[in-house]
Amino acid sequence: MHSRQIYTPLTIGSFFIASITGVLMLFELSSGGIRATHEWMSLLFVVASSFHIYANKRPFIKCFASTPLLIIIVSVLSGISLYAVSFNDLYAAKASFQLLTDIESSTLLPILDISHEEFLVRLTTIGITESKPEQSLYEIAQLHDRDVHDILELLVSP
Repeated sequence: MHSRQIYTPLTIGSFFIASITGVLMLFELSSGGIRATHEWMSLLFVVASSFHIYANKRPFIKCFASTPLLIIIVSVLSGISLYAVSFNDLYAAKASFQLLTDIESSTLLPILDISHEEFLVRLTTIGITESKPEQSLYEIAQLHDRDVHDILELLVSP
């Protein structure tokens, strides 16, 4: 079997799996197995891509010769800027989530155009009967042995 027949499908398959698991992780829709799958498939993608590039070196070199340098520079700078917005290895999405769940509900609810009374009504649907305006969503979740995602879902659902 020719190397292109092996490395091209491996590259494509590992790209799709790493992409899907990466999106799941970004939106925190993943379990522990998703992260492990993402990491291993990303490694497979790097190895398969390297062999794929080697097997297709002439078209690859032609691609870079005909691609405007500006596109390559913008791509590299985009990657660097995404790295720069991470906070102590926390992705910006995770840091935003933590900020959202750690501020007082009296600060958060007006931003979402929800009154404290409406919030209390929504909380009763998941069995929480009391909440103080100075409590954060995280504190409310901890006090009532709930997942903070359940409370956040109440805020964003119609």
